[in-house]
Amino acid sequence: MLMPGGPNWMSAPGTLPTSEATNRSMAPDSLSSCRSSTVSPGAKKLRIAESELRGAEDEMAHSRDSVIRDVWKARTDFETSLRKQESAAKLVAAAESAFAASFEAYQHGLGTYVDVVNAQRNLTASRSVIVDTRSAIFTSQTALALSIGDLAKPSPAARTIHQP
Repeated sequence: MLMPGGPNWMSAPGTLPTSEATNRSMAPDSLSSCRSSTVSPGAKKLRIAESELRGAEDEMAHSRDSVIRDVWKARTDFETSLRKQESAAKLVAAAESAFAASFEAYQHGLGTYVDVVNAQRNLTASRSVIVDTRSAIFTSQTALALSIGDLAKPSPAARTIHQP
């Protein structure tokens, strides 16, 4: 404790005088050097093993999160491709209706051949969208199966050998 008239009694409030601050800051270092010299080799091995365990647990948690993220993305992609298929089917229906209407108008002399060709081009493009969508469904379905590990198990049909 500082007494009036002592060497550092006028130091700023909340600060320690120089001699006490030096003693306190040196104390942990001197204790840590004493502790490290008294730690047994078994305790060091235990600390290393605990550190490796924490590292392995962190790596496992990261891997688990990554797998969950992959499965969720594959599932979302699959559901999205199914919704796209519904939209593509409606697009084909609308393109077929437009083609039929333009062809009928052409037959009655109310439309031009260019209108029929444009409607036919739109119908072909919409059918192409259906094919692309089906491809996306198969791709996303396979990605989902792969992410959940379903591809690792052979199906019963794959185990059966077909002979001609």
